[in-house]
Amino acid sequence: MEKHCDTCAYLYQAKDRETVLPIRKLRQRCGNLAHNLSEYPSRDVEYRAILCISTVALEQINKYLSAKRKDEYQGEDNTITYTVRFPDGKEMDVKCCGCRDEASWTEAVLFDERGCQIACSDVEETFDGPWELEADGVLYITKIVVDQIEYSCLN
Repeated sequence: MEKHCDTCAYLYQAKDRETVLPIRKLRQRCGNLAHNLSEYPSRDVEYRAILCISTVALEQINKYLSAKRKDEYQGEDNTITYTVRFPDGKEMDVKCCGCRDEASWTEAVLFDERGCQIACSDVEETFDGPWELEADGVLYITKIVVDQIEYSCLN
């Protein structure tokens, strides 16, 4: 067993198995609060972001989501994607995904710092959220706001 801090000795690898299990799954709670918050956040941590889009863009997305005829469909090769970045480096894409023979659908996808997908929402039929995804005990929330005077969309 190897220590990861002076407070505890919970970081270890299972060497008696064919494959070494990920350390984070075997690790118990450390008594060092700073260590827990930096590497293994508690479920109380959440990040919030505001995604501002124009009224015109939201109207077009809503038309794709409620399309009834072929000439109204977005098309399966067309995806509208908006991205927000959180303070810990994770990014959330909020997407309107097109279909060839039916109305579009929406989803949110969370990516880690290297661009690997780590969480995904269920398929939805609305774009305006809010979108909530959880990864590693952290809740990521994106609120969609239509570009209006009372909101600052520069953040």
